[in-house]
Amino acid sequence: GKSTVASAFADRHPGVLNLDIDQVTTLIGGWKDKFSDSFGVGRLLAAAMARVHLAHGHDVIMPQMMTNVNAGELADFECAAAAAKAEYCQILLTAGVEPSVDRCMERAKGGDPRQDVISKVIEENGGRDFVRKLHSQVTQFSAGRQLTSVIDCERLKVEQTCQAVETALWPS
Repeated sequence: GKSTVASAFADRHPGVLNLDIDQVTTLIGGWKDKFSDSFGVGRLLAAAMARVHLAHGHDVIMPQMMTNVNAGELADFECAAAAAKAEYCQILLTAGVEPSVDRCMERAKGGDPRQDVISKVIEENGGRDFVRKLHSQVTQFSAGRQLTSVIDCERLKVEQTCQAVETALWPS
């Protein structure tokens, strides 16, 4: 969901950079064989892209799952926003554990090479139980953050979730 919503959001708002670190990672040779290694470099490249885009007065949306395990990654993006004197907002898209697990496992069947690599990582780490663990980690991490908004998107369509994100960013 988060990548799909970010894509829809960027489509609705010309000039917004949809900065999906997974997509940036796929630009690095060998990413299929060493996704974790490539992801680290992809994250640094994404932070540089965010700095440049924000410095030129444009907005960035970044669909990324955050947990205490990768919380340090946020600093790069918060610094990019601060350097550009841009507002940094963090929105949590949430759904129940089992619907989230089901969605994740269903995406694995999609045939997208990027998703195939992520699905392999999920399977190697315990499959459905690993996704449940990630869901718990996201919940724990988010509890300690000052979020701009929390959007329960379990029953929302992409368009409705996108509208909820817009409302969170630009309340009337």
